[in-house]
Amino acid sequence: MAKCIPTWSYDEAFYKTLLRGSPMEIVTDPLKGKGVVATRDIEEGETVHVETALCCAQNFDGMQNGLRICAYCLRDLESTVVHAHRATGSSKLAKCLPFANLIEPVEPAPCRYYKEGCGELYCSARCRDSAWEHHHAVLCHGFMNEAQRAAYDRLFEVEWEQDGVDYSDTVTLTLRIVTQVIARHRLGQLNMTDAFSPFAQLIKLPLEKFHFAYLLVEKVIDTREEMLAFYKQTKEDPSQLPGVKKARTPDRTKTQLVTLFAELLHGMLAMTEEERTFFTPSRVSEVMGAVLLNSQDRSPPCSYEQLETALSNVPGGEAMLAEWTALVTQVAGKETLDQLETGTRGQGIYAAGCLFNHSCDPNLQVSYSYTNDETLHVTALRDINKGEELCISYIEETMPYLTRQQHLYEHYFFECGCPTCVEEAEEEES
Repeated sequence: MAKCIPTWSYDEAFYKTLLRGSPMEIVTDPLKGKGVVATRDIEEGETVHVETALCCAQNFDGMQNGLRICAYCLRDLESTVVHAHRATGSSKLAKCLPFANLIEPVEPAPCRYYKEGCGELYCSARCRDSAWEHHHAVLCHGFMNEAQRAAYDRLFEVEWEQDGVDYSDTVTLTLRIVTQVIARHRLGQLNMTDAFSPFAQLIKLPLEKFHFAYLLVEKVIDTREEMLAFYKQTKEDPSQLPGVKKARTPDRTKTQLVTLFAELLHGMLAMTEEERTFFTPSRVSEVMGAVLLNSQDRSPPCSYEQLETALSNVPGGEAMLAEWTALVTQVAGKETLDQLETGTRGQGIYAAGCLFNHSCDPNLQVSYSYTNDETLHVTALRDINKGEELCISYIEETMPYLTRQQHLYEHYFFECGCPTCVEEAEEEES
């Protein structure tokens, strides 16, 4: 089976504007594609790059369950009490959360057309207005006809798990990308190619090429020999692995799933013939693949996490919170503590942030915004020399060598050759 190689484009003018004033520049390589190198020496702890998302969206289950976030920047809008109630399932526990009023809840700014039926909320009037120009004007429920609403509602009724893998979050971010492109076309009076141009720069591959066999292993792989055999089969033809074959969705292929999604997009956005011709199922498949290859998980701190931080500065605050969490564990179970620490989740794509290549010994770290939105902050983990490639880690780098290679090959379609992997590969062979 031929190796799948993602395709990519490079518009020098686009990136020159994007990186103006930053300590980094883009380089291209026939093997790696695009990458980023330092244009000067960078000190440990220095902020290397700050960027707002080219595109971001709440994850599918959060949208489906109506978790309150800013529909533009993903900032959490739940008060601490509401969050605690949802996490514990108990209004009594939520009401006795200590110092809950320390975190002042954000007063949501509803869509201007909420009276017409739109339920989108924003953290500020600024985000509301930006969202309108960015994407919301073409997908506002206040302006949808019956057919558009039916297509939108259908999106959340479809089972987006295909061949054992849940693609629902890929669907929501793809929806946002398509919506942004249509907004650029209609509001910005751009032709479809120019409207799509920021996303044309992303590395991409059709959805049909993804298998994620490592998620579908039927039994625990205990030995190096078993892992090596599994990895070899993945590279030869993952579709023939027992776990992949067993998980195959009956009566529907990935191509049929993409075709259904494209039809729903056409319907909910009331696309013109020109727009439908551009967003064919084939292009939608590539956009979904681009989401899988380029997106980064975003989990802005929830109000409970903010309360934990605030209580570290309140005399006796941490002790009182510890007593409350002990009560939660007793009444609602230990697993509830994880729910308390988790707000809504989302994904973002960053025009420059997605260019950092992977290393199992990265020199950069990605962190969340200090303002609790989707803004990407990238800082140096150590001193970096001018001309050195700037890398982040795409995976948990403490995993065993072969496991790392398996995950990277299946999700990102490359084998890692960083110094750490070269050294561990030599140890594997010796």
